[in-house]
Amino acid sequence: MRYKPLYDFLALVFGLIAGIASSYNLPATQSLEVGLLVLSLWLTLTGLLLEKEPSAYVSRRTVRGSLGAILFSLSLAGLLPIDMRAKALVVAAGLGFSGLYAYVLERG
Repeated sequence: MRYKPLYDFLALVFGLIAGIASSYNLPATQSLEVGLLVLSLWLTLTGLLLEKEPSAYVSRRTVRGSLGAILFSLSLAGLLPIDMRAKALVVAAGLGFSGLYAYVLERG
């Protein structure tokens, strides 16, 4: 898949619509996290699907994939009804997974 900024814009609009639609049932912070969840899933998926490009340091697909994994863990930690220690554990696990995901994307 080639990179197209239009798809990113559409994912952003869809995340905004999902956040607004969920605001009827959820508090404001959780509806924001629903929108972030949609956007993070898009970034993680496109990190996996983008074609590999030559780069000097880190490729675009690796940055998108690891950023998507970090945002996914942050939004998931906010959506789950758990205490703060468990939320910190979910975020730390997301950071570890994003590093592993970036390594796999760079090697593959």
